Amino acid sequence: MQSRALDSLPLAVLVADDHGIILYSNASAQALFGYRAEGLLGRHVSVVEGTGEASEERHRAIDEQLAASGSWTGELQACKRDGASFRCSARVASIDVSGRLFQVYLYESVPEAPAS
Repeated sequence: MQSRALDSLPLAVLVADDHGIILYSNASAQALFGYRAEGLLGRHVSVVEGTGEASEERHRAIDEQLAASGSWTGELQACKRDGASFRCSARVASIDVSGRLFQVYLYESVPEAPAS
């Protein structure tokens, strides 16, 4: 039932371990990022959030915020499987399940502003 409930959400959902390795993705995440479920599982969340120095700095800032408050909210440049990038809003929360930490990521595409 939990998986069906998460698959019905219009938001992209990823669940990762405390090292950022993806353990679950819902149907909306697969559609948003262009991956099949097995294409995301076992990979680091940076696969959808980009790589490089700016991304590494952002990941450090998110990790620090998660350690301090248990959650982070903001916008970031995300990457589709085909390499296309797009803006998205993201919310990340740390959860403790029987002494193990997990991170729940929620993503939503941000519409581009119309050209002036």
